[in-house]
Amino acid sequence: MCIRDRDYANEIAETICRKLEDKQRKTEVQTLYQEAIKFATYKHQEKRQKVKGTKLPYIVHLSNVAMEIFMAAQNTKDFNLIYAIQTALLHDTIEDTETTFDELKDSFGEDIAIALDAAASEFWDETKQRYVFKKSDKKEFDSNGMIGFWKDWCSKYPILSIEDGIHEDEWTGWTNLTKELGNKVQIVGDDFFVTNVDRLQKGIDTDAANSILIKVNQIGTLSETIDAIQLANRNAYTSIISHRSGETEDTFISDLSVATNVGQIKTGSASRSERIAKYNQLIRIEEELGDMVVFGGRNVFYSIR
Repeated sequence: MCIRDRDYANEIAETICRKLEDKQRKTEVQTLYQEAIKFATYKHQEKRQKVKGTKLPYIVHLSNVAMEIFMAAQNTKDFNLIYAIQTALLHDTIEDTETTFDELKDSFGEDIAIALDAAASEFWDETKQRYVFKKSDKKEFDSNGMIGFWKDWCSKYPILSIEDGIHEDEWTGWTNLTKELGNKVQIVGDDFFVTNVDRLQKGIDTDAANSILIKVNQIGTLSETIDAIQLANRNAYTSIISHRSGETEDTFISDLSVATNVGQIKTGSASRSERIAKYNQLIRIEEELGDMVVFGGRNVFYSIR
């Protein structure tokens, strides 16, 4: 694992500090990194024999280590710092696997990409008419500033999809966001379109967004749901079949996503029975259809233009 001693940890911490150009954080970085090493060393020794010579389980293990660091460091509210520590630790722990750090990094944006549900309406301050990060660094942005924020993130990270990146009733902001990022990022309207053909048509007319989130029980009927999907299809907008809060184990949306050929489903992480039920149904559908089905991969993001 190439974890040697406390001096080595201090050396790495100093390197991180230099990269961050923030000498005042030296002690904080050292403390966090040393805690990360303790955790990683324990986990590494515990799992080494199980994962040696394999690629995927080890990467999953590394991701668990990174999450532990994040949980330990999140109170700093300094995400650049956290990312730097994660990167340094990942670089170290991956040295004795078959996969190099550069190879893993190169897969980001190809085999692995990020889809965000920003829910910008939730941090929109109606009184100030600004976006306010109340729960983090208290920064405030107007519409152009918020778009600039997303542009900056997309330049740094392999972000392929942003849902509700602008307040649901800020139509000009949606048009501007799509103009800036719509050629390389899926711009999804959930609160913005609410599975409503009238709002979707207005979005199409104003070049706002390039994708719609589809929720059957948001619009109320299956007929209206299919109308929204078909309108999106006719205008080269992608559709994403989605669950909602308070879900049950009903698996209909899995069937709907395949039947309508939208290529995308949003039904949560691979945890909790009401979510796993949807994925299990997709597996059953694949088994039943056999060679008639294909994995669309990046081709499902046809609205990116």
